[in-house]
Amino acid sequence: MLIGYEVTTIKKGRSGVGYYTECLLKALLKYIKKEELILYSNTRESFSELGLDKNIGRDAMRCVSTSEESDLSEKGNILSGVQKYESGFCSVRAFWMQFILPGILKKTKPDFCHFTNYLAPIFTSVPIIVNIYDMTLTMFPEYHYLKKRILSRPVIPIIAKKAKRIITTSENTKKDIIKYFGIDSDKIRVIYCGVSDNFEVISDEKRLETIRKRYNINGKIILYVGNIEPRKNLIRLIEAFHILIKKYNVDKKLLLVGSKAWGYKEVYQKIKELNLGDKVVCTSYVAEEELPLLYNCADIFAYPSLYEGFGLPIIEAFACGVPVLTSLSPSLDEVASDFALRVNETDANAIAEGLLRLVQDKKLCEDFIEKGKKRAKLFNWDETARKTIEVYKEMF
Repeated sequence: MLIGYEVTTIKKGRSGVGYYTECLLKALLKYIKKEELILYSNTRESFSELGLDKNIGRDAMRCVSTSEESDLSEKGNILSGVQKYESGFCSVRAFWMQFILPGILKKTKPDFCHFTNYLAPIFTSVPIIVNIYDMTLTMFPEYHYLKKRILSRPVIPIIAKKAKRIITTSENTKKDIIKYFGIDSDKIRVIYCGVSDNFEVISDEKRLETIRKRYNINGKIILYVGNIEPRKNLIRLIEAFHILIKKYNVDKKLLLVGSKAWGYKEVYQKIKELNLGDKVVCTSYVAEEELPLLYNCADIFAYPSLYEGFGLPIIEAFACGVPVLTSLSPSLDEVASDFALRVNETDANAIAEGLLRLVQDKKLCEDFIEKGKKRAKLFNWDETARKTIEVYKEMF
């Protein structure tokens, strides 16, 4: 058996899908042999980020070993020995995917190939598995860049129909895929994301103090983690925060952690408009290793998103012992359920009142913290990998 695995999302500054691809890859190696995997990417950067570009040889496809300096796991680089294809690089991922990769697949002959980020080659005879995490590009195209709407939106339904299996991260997204793409439910598998063990309650005050100084955090904060983009509903969160500190005289700071995405300027404009420059801190991208510390610096995690495929930051907050406020959106039912305070995400006053409840009601917070920590234990990468292997077996 030879399994193709696309790793184009593993790059510097990666976030959601990039971490998913990397964490799943490492977990899969507990269930399959290294020689049964071959990695594909449009740039060498992906291999470098995985610690796999040390020994450069003449063959395009080969096994590599990393030096002892690698620190991708406690025992060194667990990916050492995994095959990768090192030819045909192209900086334009869409072009590489449709016009270069099909030839590479024909040459390397994997039994099937797993694509973890919506897109896959249309013209290939190699059976494909594709991940579709949410349907925002179809349901809410206005939340995406014009380039993405033009290049990706038309081909995703074609890829979904071509794929032998589709993996998604929630029953809600599965229903949306069936509804909008007309896909047979029998070929869609729902597999929840895992949460890294790094997300936990941290009691090391020295580490916490270091992160507080780095991000100028004085006291506890209200935290948001995710891209700065319209569907995350940050305009209303900022308006709610303004109500919280002006109407209810709550002395807090709001920390927005995430990369600038489409529509981010509106968020910054709202902060300026409400004169919240000294109360709202935007960190831009933060490395994954710092996120657990930031969660542990917060006394409330606010995530009033309009639509999610899964909502992984909610589980991360649960694992770190932080009470969560999130939306009533059906897309968050599976993750949040009754483990978080749910509010009407379309009403800034409702969000503000929810935040106030968490500020004032310590017993409510304690209940959510305990329930959340138990909930988080159900989401781990070993289980995600095990269920993914079951899908792999269906390909034969």
